[in-house]
Amino acid sequence: MSIDVSIRNTTKFYGDFKAIDDVSVEVKEGEFFTLLGPSGCGKTTLLRMIAGFNTIEGGDIYFGEQRINDVSAHKRDIGMVFQNYAVFPHLSVYDNVGYGLKARKVSKDESHRRIMEALQTVQIEELKDRMPSALSGGQQQRVALARAIVIEPKILLMDEPLSNLDAKLRVQMRSIIKKLQRQLNITTIYVTHDQEEALAISDRIAVMNHGKIIQVDTPDTIYKQPADKFVSSFIGTSNFLKGLYVDGMIKIGNYSFYKPLKGQTTKEVLLSVRPEQFLISDNKEGIKGEIQLSTFLGDFITYEILLESGEVIEVNEFTQIQPHIRDDVEVYVVISAKDVMIYDLEGTVALNE
Repeated sequence: MSIDVSIRNTTKFYGDFKAIDDVSVEVKEGEFFTLLGPSGCGKTTLLRMIAGFNTIEGGDIYFGEQRINDVSAHKRDIGMVFQNYAVFPHLSVYDNVGYGLKARKVSKDESHRRIMEALQTVQIEELKDRMPSALSGGQQQRVALARAIVIEPKILLMDEPLSNLDAKLRVQMRSIIKKLQRQLNITTIYVTHDQEEALAISDRIAVMNHGKIIQVDTPDTIYKQPADKFVSSFIGTSNFLKGLYVDGMIKIGNYSFYKPLKGQTTKEVLLSVRPEQFLISDNKEGIKGEIQLSTFLGDFITYEILLESGEVIEVNEFTQIQPHIRDDVEVYVVISAKDVMIYDLEGTVALNE
């Protein structure tokens, strides 16, 4: 049975460096929760605090009703999957998976049942007698997964588990992990720097930077309504343009559109426009530019467009809607007003109603 995890005002120092800065977040029972952010943002440090590998120097962490600050790692009832698999090279697949059960003194018959069930769950039962040296990276990662779940933990922690795999295998493994998590209904906290992976696999995402959580929400909301410029630039691709807000209208040069903002009067603003939120106009209306480079990608074409202001934007157009426009052609682009995010000029406060 899985449980919820409550992280309350937690802090972690390395010397004078504050790696985790007063972080609070609630992870729901049975949820697939991802800590996402750039290298050095604190996501792995926080995961290791949850696991018991790092000390908690401020605040509290609860598993259900139990405060676990001073509980040893081996008593926290967690399963852990590491970036480097940590598969024992001298043990067969079967013995690797059963290692945690042996340490817990589970009976031989019960261990065999659970080992085989775990191997079947990750679809490698036919490899049970192989040694790790005879396994591919993806197979070793499945061994690590089976070893983590065979002990039937209340919480599964995963630290960049797919980063050492090639691109195609990463996509396959993330689907396997998500299906496995749903099947087991186990509370899972997952660390990655890969935004696409986080969007594809998570129930909710916490975006981290400089030891703080910037935004916690569903993948859909994180992508469509990023809390600030950092989240918008880190998750997906964004074009940033300066504009002027006057009486409900956003003005960029000679182009304007209606977009009321909460509690705002005339002021300069920053627009965050996704490539798919630009539309190439059929007439000479919008922001004028020239196509510098077009890249055909099957379903859609990506255009790099040089605006008269000197800024370069990226625009995506579906091939079913627009014919391929060649390089060096003058075009006009308009913005999907209902979807675009508007921030203060520093990009720290979202102004959308």
